[in-house]
Amino acid sequence: YLYIIYVETLKLQPEWDMYSGREVVCRWYIDNAQTCSDQFVLATAPVKTKFCSFVVLSTGPEDDRSRQLTMSLTGTDGELMAVAFLDLANLSRQDQEDYKKETGGE
Repeated sequence: YLYIIYVETLKLQPEWDMYSGREVVCRWYIDNAQTCSDQFVLATAPVKTKFCSFVVLSTGPEDDRSRQLTMSLTGTDGELMAVAFLDLANLSRQDQEDYKKETGGE
């Protein structure tokens, strides 16, 4: 299986505006693999990160796509600011309720 993991933009919620102006990186971890975005500066307006990663996954005869996927947002000073623990198998489903369609408005 080939997965494309893409973070196009990131936007701070108003209650997190104290982090506006901070230089950060976005990082994915899957099993023993990891990758990191270029540095970008957080803002309350959408910031284009265009962070793209490719994951190739081989499965056994059981077709088990379950893998721990961790996404973190880390300051360039090393401070961990946010983390999400996901399962790659759940991202493969078409009926994901955790994601919403972008409408372009607030």
